[in-house]
Amino acid sequence: MNTFITKTNITGIKNLSEPISLEFYKTNYGNKIIIEKNNIKAIYGANGAGKSAIIHAYDIFEEIVSKKGQLFTEDFARKLDELVNKETKIFSIDISFFVYDDQFNIFGEYNHAIKVGKDDFGYNIISEQLKLIKKKRETVIISTNQGLIVESILGKKFNDFIVKQCTKRSVIDLFTDLFFMKDPILNLKDIEQLQPFLKFNNNLVIQTVKEDNHLGFVYRKHHSKNEESWDKYSNDLYNWIKKSRNLGLSSYSFYIPAEQIEEFESYIKGLERFIKIFKPNLIRIDISQRKQNNNEFCIEPHFIYEKNTIHLEFESAGIKKLVNLYQLFCDKEEGKTIIIDELDANINDVYLMKILEYFNNNPTGQMIFTTHNVTPMYVLAKNKNAIDFITMSGKISSWVRKGNYSPINIYQNGYIKGLPFNIYESDFIGIFSNE
Repeated sequence: MNTFITKTNITGIKNLSEPISLEFYKTNYGNKIIIEKNNIKAIYGANGAGKSAIIHAYDIFEEIVSKKGQLFTEDFARKLDELVNKETKIFSIDISFFVYDDQFNIFGEYNHAIKVGKDDFGYNIISEQLKLIKKKRETVIISTNQGLIVESILGKKFNDFIVKQCTKRSVIDLFTDLFFMKDPILNLKDIEQLQPFLKFNNNLVIQTVKEDNHLGFVYRKHHSKNEESWDKYSNDLYNWIKKSRNLGLSSYSFYIPAEQIEEFESYIKGLERFIKIFKPNLIRIDISQRKQNNNEFCIEPHFIYEKNTIHLEFESAGIKKLVNLYQLFCDKEEGKTIIIDELDANINDVYLMKILEYFNNNPTGQMIFTTHNVTPMYVLAKNKNAIDFITMSGKISSWVRKGNYSPINIYQNGYIKGLPFNIYESDFIGIFSNE
């Protein structure tokens, strides 16, 4: 079971007080999804326009839905204090997505909407709604408002279980607990209705610019398509980080269960080939230095060059970013949706263009990114729904071919209403000196 974002509506994040809408796929679709020329989206705009706000919106959604009881934590409350728009004081996001199989047959389109606000007791889920859209007919699976269930086709036992908790925990967060405990509260119909939302959230991989916890440097095991293993991975990820730090190990160490060691070694071989493209003098990545703790290994990667050996922790910032990107690109090739803020901050634009060309010719998964670099426009200009511009007033303008104009021309020459790029070199006279 695969997923693909088709549309997103966002309100109340950072400077975005008015609703914005992002389109990723045509509204009229057949029985099969067409990944080719549809699965990459680049978002452009001036500094402060709201590009990062879009990425943060996805990040907040993922944290609320995927991390158990996140709205109870003080750290997340502080994060929302910084990110929720000061005018609206309410953040809302609704995401529509396809669910499709390996033959690209679409089972249906789903929609998950969440609205969050703050009261005297902290941040709460004001409302949440999960819908199935099939053959243009909408079915509300469950809808909550202010802690009450407004509408539901799920079992009474499940409804009774969540109604006491749904102001602080997402329906899917609560479902995850019961699903992996095989709790009898859930019936087969509940599982069938909610599994696509669980799978969708497992498929989201988001990187914001301000990430400072080195999650990208921790290996994420790629599961088989065994549905029972959907969420275990994110839990493993945080457990491995916690254990590594408790043992006094580097944040750049990999903490791997013994049964995953062969797969991890294969992963490192792939990383080695990837890094050699950018740094040909790399001989190999050595992972022989490892410490065993019960049935798990802590592995310290060392980059071996002709004249020196460097632990990953002391590698250049550029190499660390490439290590991070490799994991993200692997996720995309596994069919996940990767969402990256300022992709161009991680890689040279020449390399980036070649990678995008590869993704264009080998389409799997979905990639959404913000960037200041116009180079990706050369690759994406012929794609559908591939280039969006966000104006200084927070409006989205999508690239549509017009005559002989290219997206680079209209962007750089200030032809997009609301973008302050119609400037000249003479505008800077007197700015940097008093003369």
